Amino acid sequence: MRILFLHDWQSTPGGVKPTFLKSHGHEVINPALPDDDFDAAVCIGQAECDLGFLNSQKETAMKWSLATTVFLIAAVLMHADVRGQEPSAPPPEMKVLERWLGTWKVENIGKVPTETRETSIAKRELVLGGRFVQETGGFDDKGKPGYMSMLTYDPNKKTYRWWFFHSKSQACMESTGTWDESSQTLTLMDRPAGGGAAVTTFQFRDESTLDFSMVVKDAGRKVVFHMVAEAVRQR
Repeated sequence: MRILFLHDWQSTPGGVKPTFLKSHGHEVINPALPDDDFDAAVCIGQAECDLGFLNSQKETAMKWSLATTVFLIAAVLMHADVRGQEPSAPPPEMKVLERWLGTWKVENIGKVPTETRETSIAKRELVLGGRFVQETGGFDDKGKPGYMSMLTYDPNKKTYRWWFFHSKSQACMESTGTWDESSQTLTLMDRPAGGGAAVTTFQFRDESTLDFSMVVKDAGRKVVFHMVAEAVRQR
């Protein structure tokens, strides 16, 4: 079997896992991927597919997408007996993010561009080996979430990172910031390519109450979006 193996973040080609696969008779393509540019890493992986690695003349005419390739790699590794590969522990800065975990009742108050008020449920859990806090919320009557976010600490960049995705927009907000223990506040900032800035804060009033604020300004420093929220832990 020929396998396109895309190594982990801060890893390098030729590690124990691809070596293990080779030792069991597989042909392994294992390109080097940058640690600090996810889009470039995806392009490198896709290029390997486009070059015909999985689509040679001896195989079927069906073109495998990169997503299919990654799924295949995951399936192989899940069944492979790779000993001695204990994952490293999440960075200690992740400990404070455990306070986000659980189910929360959220009272959202929109201030700009229009005044709104709604109550929703947000669920937060640790995923990907305890390295990310995943939040889903804004559930519809079928239980499907309206938004999702990911929160983590990046030891390479030495900053907290937050990604926010919404079902009604293709745009992704990506912010970085710091935790202040004295004020119990996580402050995050995003600077869109078109100018302006978005500042998001999470502040713990106590262990069961979390205040949220997001202020977005355009390139002319005009506030174009402002929302606050109070989240109360349910369990």
